[in-house]
Amino acid sequence: MRPQDALPVEWSSSALSSGKWTGAGSLILLLPFEANEKSRSEWSLAFSLVNPSKEHGPVQPSVGAEYKDSKDLSNVNIDSTNLIRDARKYTQLSYVCNTSHPNYTISGWGHDDNLSSIPTAETPYTYLCGQYEVTRALEEPRTGQDQDRMPLRVRPAQFLEIDIGQSSPHPCAINFITVTLATSVPLLINSRYTGIDCQPDITIKGLLGTQTPDSAVFTLLEASAAIDASAAWTYSTGTVVVKLQSDLVAAQNATFKFTVTNKATPQDSPNVQAVTSLHSGAHFETMIKDGRSLPDVWENPTGTRQPLLILAGDLNLS
Repeated sequence: MRPQDALPVEWSSSALSSGKWTGAGSLILLLPFEANEKSRSEWSLAFSLVNPSKEHGPVQPSVGAEYKDSKDLSNVNIDSTNLIRDARKYTQLSYVCNTSHPNYTISGWGHDDNLSSIPTAETPYTYLCGQYEVTRALEEPRTGQDQDRMPLRVRPAQFLEIDIGQSSPHPCAINFITVTLATSVPLLINSRYTGIDCQPDITIKGLLGTQTPDSAVFTLLEASAAIDASAAWTYSTGTVVVKLQSDLVAAQNATFKFTVTNKATPQDSPNVQAVTSLHSGAHFETMIKDGRSLPDVWENPTGTRQPLLILAGDLNLS
């Protein structure tokens, strides 16, 4: 996240409402003592950051301090120390969530989700009863993974569904290409701060064998609500770039169609791949082709729903 001179902070002392966030990942806080306050044994604070846009391992934050005496202007440095990260993960297991279960204890399983319940050590295999909101994930991605609650840990993006098919295998036909996608992480649009890289898109490449020219305004049909109906098409690489107009929930299927014109000569179905802008290293995944047969195709050959499989013309003499 880019530097912010006044990052909002929720602070247990009324003397502070913001801090300075640096590009190096540091939050600098000026902590004036309140009136008649000589010492404080415990402080708590909370602040919000925007996660990295791609897979990211947890970081190890530390805290240090510098004390300035306003009377004699002397400085005292307090050595930094590593903060204890929350190593728990969400679960729906009965022995964690069921308060009547014989193995259930708040201290052992961390059922409460508040500051006082956070463990004082990074103990593995400890759990928190809960799951992520349905506005972020469905099915398996709702459950916890190791290190999920550690700071700035970002799960890797992968496709859970990555299907593609066509409506016609005939030369020179108008061909409807149908795509169904679902991802392991939500694709979130975030414009909270200027210049952040949080406008996800989906790229499909390898749709070779068309006669459809380049288009910067390539219309998508029957698109799911999260999908922007205007895409971009590149003929030479058979690439379509799809943008979002709203958040796409993890494990939620997104579908859309578009039309291309098949070329005049036969070909096998090409290798088609897809990637999101959240994938690490632009790692394309091979799409799963619809292997069924289309109705009303002469002699009913197999696999005619595979994208851009174009059949040879056959003259039937009788």
